[in-house]
Amino acid sequence: MRERPKVQHNLRFEEPVVLWERRARGATVIEKLEQYAEEAELVFVLMTPDDYAPEGFGRARQNVVLEFGYFLGRLGRTSGKVVLLYKQGVEMPSDLSGIVAIDITKGILAADEEIRREITDW
Repeated sequence: MRERPKVQHNLRFEEPVVLWERRARGATVIEKLEQYAEEAELVFVLMTPDDYAPEGFGRARQNVVLEFGYFLGRLGRTSGKVVLLYKQGVEMPSDLSGIVAIDITKGILAADEEIRREITDW
């Protein structure tokens, strides 16, 4: 397993659920997502420019956008339980206009205080 960023420890969170690190036990990816989503109280979505469009701009992986929408629907858009973290250079879908997002271009640790402010109820 990869080493977790120090910000996780600074915020005193338990080990996060990272889907690809969990056993599938014969489940499809969406079944696995639904299973582990049952345990989720707080979700961080990382939108980074991992895929590139022919026009040259970066896009978040399609599954990340889908999973972001899934958790907004499951936990509620205004609940504060779904936190969007992004790196500059990623194209943000227009449906996300107005959603507060935290810039992690300089790294998660650089955004530590802003993340802390967003999750003060946790």
